[in-house]
Amino acid sequence: RLVISGDQHLGIVASYNDYKITDCASPAVHNSIFWRINTNQPNKTYFDKFGHKYYLHNVWNVADELMLQEARQTRTATTHIKNLRADGFMTVDFNGSNAQCSMHEFWYGPKLKWKVDIPM
Repeated sequence: RLVISGDQHLGIVASYNDYKITDCASPAVHNSIFWRINTNQPNKTYFDKFGHKYYLHNVWNVADELMLQEARQTRTATTHIKNLRADGFMTVDFNGSNAQCSMHEFWYGPKLKWKVDIPM
């Protein structure tokens, strides 16, 4: 099963294999309210704060240099700083046997950040 979540302030693809669920969550289009982060390394298994095991396919965090700032402080920032906020959108494409969750940034034109193929 595939869960498609929107405007989560964190672009992330994670699978809860014990439940046979994969979640593709889109980042915020304008990530200027609060930071949501997952500092774990992709392609490894972890436990969430409720004790559920999950596999982290990929994650798009705010750049390290912004972590100590409040998100609202970047609302009138330069395009360079806004691009570091991990603003963007997600697309999901289906080809019959797979779903492809793709994260896109847009401050310097449409650009693929990363994509993950999920077997269906």
